[in-house]
Amino acid sequence: MQMKASLPITLFALFVLPAMSQSFSYKQEKFAITKHQTVNLSEQSAEPDWNVSVLNLEMPAPGGSDYRSFLRQQKAVQRELYPLRNSSSQGSQRSSVSSPDVGRMFEGNAPTLSVPCDNNMAISNDGKLISVINSTIYIYDLVEDSLLYDANFNTFTSFQFGTPAKYDPKIIYDPQADRFFFTFLRASTPNLSLIIFAVSEPGNPTGEWSFYSLPGNPFDNNRWTDYPALSQNASDFFITANFIIPGEPWQTGFDGSMIWQIDKESVYSAEDDMEAELLTDFTWGNTLIRNLNPVDGEAFFDRNNMYLLSNRNFALENDTIFLLEVTNTLASGAAEVTIQALTSSQPYYLAPEARQANDHIFDTNDSRVLGAVLFDDDNIQFVQNCLDPESGVTAVYHGFIENLSSSPTVSGNIVSFPQDDLDIGYPNISLMGTHGVDQNTLLSFVHTGPTHFAGTSCVYYDHTQQDYSERIVLKEGDNYVNVLSGTYDRWGDYSGSQPVYGTPGNVWIAGSFGLPNQRHGTWLAELSISGQFVSVQEQKPAEPAMQLTAFPNPMRDMFSLEITHDRAFVADVSLFDIQGRVVAQLYNDRIKEGRNLLSFDMGHLAGGTYILRVMSENGETVTEKVIKR
Repeated sequence: MQMKASLPITLFALFVLPAMSQSFSYKQEKFAITKHQTVNLSEQSAEPDWNVSVLNLEMPAPGGSDYRSFLRQQKAVQRELYPLRNSSSQGSQRSSVSSPDVGRMFEGNAPTLSVPCDNNMAISNDGKLISVINSTIYIYDLVEDSLLYDANFNTFTSFQFGTPAKYDPKIIYDPQADRFFFTFLRASTPNLSLIIFAVSEPGNPTGEWSFYSLPGNPFDNNRWTDYPALSQNASDFFITANFIIPGEPWQTGFDGSMIWQIDKESVYSAEDDMEAELLTDFTWGNTLIRNLNPVDGEAFFDRNNMYLLSNRNFALENDTIFLLEVTNTLASGAAEVTIQALTSSQPYYLAPEARQANDHIFDTNDSRVLGAVLFDDDNIQFVQNCLDPESGVTAVYHGFIENLSSSPTVSGNIVSFPQDDLDIGYPNISLMGTHGVDQNTLLSFVHTGPTHFAGTSCVYYDHTQQDYSERIVLKEGDNYVNVLSGTYDRWGDYSGSQPVYGTPGNVWIAGSFGLPNQRHGTWLAELSISGQFVSVQEQKPAEPAMQLTAFPNPMRDMFSLEITHDRAFVADVSLFDIQGRVVAQLYNDRIKEGRNLLSFDMGHLAGGTYILRVMSENGETVTEKVIKR
């Protein structure tokens, strides 16, 4: 692992721009919260849902007028400035920081064609885990080892929000009320845009959920809402998002970021006349601030304020971090927003596109803050996508803001793995220690590379040693991802992470990996630095309907494959190299129910490691790694 930072870390300097040098302004206005029907998940009828998904399979072309085309052009410039360097010569000194223990891991939500997958998750103190992606919700009881609920958003809402697309899910858990708070968006047109949020009943995420909505075009001025983020303090929920003008190029299509402040008690009591405060038009020096990320953390459960972070997320290189604070509760009527523009001693860089096998690439979006956590002693740690300027690989920027209430200072580390020829991105961060005592954190992220299929990893940061553990591989992919046309695919746009509030040192994460059929899969994993795990029964994975036995393995000449299935089916047996390229289709015909033996002469095959894939006509897939001597 590479870590770039200016030393000594304790001497990092920060410069706060004087108030008279830049003007700050914003607007605030109250809007009614619309109540919708309550849905009891345990009483839902099995209504038919065609689960329509419309996906534009064309990749954006650099030089176009839209946001992603502009970003691809920026990334091409960045790659010229910071080319990939020979990573094999960049050794990594072994870390002295102990790695956390890995607990239970399993595949979550069933894959969909939606990209990006937008993984997010939350977990209750009694082991009820909710994983959300575009566009399904998956509820699992870790104590009883049972799947409680698995449905798309139309079914979850009992179809009360119509058929427009529902996407960008975010979910958090309130341990004080023992409730989940879940939000997602509807539609990307001004006339249909909504922010939908739902609250579970106490202690039972498969019981009643109360549904509400906020306008996605609140000023009726041809805008729609995009990219929400979510947090909470003792009294309020906070939803942030961006206003988008349809049909405009990237330079003029962004119309500012917003903060919705919502009183918890009003929502929990299901009051009839609820209002939310909309704070918007945040302008610093006549420039709109983009992508406000609310800070998370158990420290907020005793506070009535909220911190939010932003940066210059389109810049090829920058060192500005905006620190905003909502100073009070909604109920107080005295909440204001303050801002400081801080300068970090370690600049951040726009991440280039990430590499996949077979010359495919992943989109890494911009450099917005993706996760942040507050500690009791007035410090914040945060993470975002970045570039490692020394090696050219995509990386994670791990930032530190200290002395929040006096004279804040900012510093940062760039975490990367060039020695593994690896690109990483879409990080999240959680406290991994005892609330009020530790500032140790878990950084989780997704990884990929020309010789690594897309998967999920993490590192543990020891604040005392100011160092990281070795990378922990939680899931290696089975193939590279190839959903869109061409060689470009969406990744991220974020990943999930939360400490288990009742079990200090325990964190669950939600990431993604490449499936054999080249779609995104969801991976859920538990880690603990204390040795304490959420109480679970021994996991007993179901036996797959299709089973493979490959022998001899390693092989030299003749090779046999036994396929067992409880029904007859058409088997596509294909061989891939380690980079995911098709070497040969070995068989494509019907096999019978039960045990079937196929034999092949592999004498002419070059030595190396291969992936053998058997796929049925309905997409059921099993893979086996085989080695040719």
